[in-house]
Amino acid sequence: MLDQGKLMSRQEATDYLLAAKKAKGLTFEEISKSVGRDKVWVTAAIMGQATMSKDEAEKTVKTLGVAEGLARQSRTRCKKCRRKALWMPPFL
Repeated sequence: MLDQGKLMSRQEATDYLLAAKKAKGLTFEEISKSVGRDKVWVTAAIMGQATMSKDEAEKTVKTLGVAEGLARQSRTRCKKCRRKALWMPPFL
C-alpha cells in the first residue's frame, strides 16, 4: 500500500509497480499499448531506467490500478538528492 506521506526509493517504486503488474496479470506489452509507447521503453521506465511524462505516468498508474497520487509524487525532482531515498524514477 502506498503511504501518501512517504517518498519511495527507486527500488521501492519498481517493486511496487511490478507487484501491481503481477497482481493484475498484465504483460509489459499490454501496459505499453495503454501508454502508447514501445514495450521496451515502458519496461525500462517501470524498472527505473527511463523517464515518463506526466501523461505517460498517469496512464501507467491507471492501467496498473495503483494510487493516482503516485503519478504526482513521481514528478518530484531533486538533483542534489538523487542518491537519497526520494521518489525519482520510474516516472521522472
